[in-house]
Amino acid sequence: MVGNVRFALRAFLLVITDVVAFSLSWVGAYFIRAALTNAFGVPINPIDGYIVALPLMVFLWVMTCLFFGLYRRPSETRRFAEFVSILKVTILASLIVSATSFVFKGFDFGRSVVLISVFLNFIALTTSRLIARAIDRKRG
Repeated sequence: MVGNVRFALRAFLLVITDVVAFSLSWVGAYFIRAALTNAFGVPINPIDGYIVALPLMVFLWVMTCLFFGLYRRPSETRRFAEFVSILKVTILASLIVSATSFVFKGFDFGRSVVLISVFLNFIALTTSRLIARAIDRKRG
């Protein structure tokens, strides 16, 4: 019973961590791109569209993580398998976000923002899973 509660709490905290990380990555990618406007030579779209799309983007990333088993018990996956799953999530979610942007013309995202957010999300996913594993090891 205690093991199930601990697992449920761990999974819940990972989902919350991912939601926060994905949100920060999406908005952070926008501001990184905005700061590089002179380097790109093309102004970036207003942030309004990115904020409106934020819940959908977060939902897509979390569902992709769920699909690839990133919220499973840590004893069920090895580190390398989890890393491969993170790579798969990153690739598939970036394709889904790009397709969403293409299909729904109201979402006119800069490709650079999508790419930067994908990179930031990959780092966030990898880091959060490493931290979660370290905490699990410490608890025993």
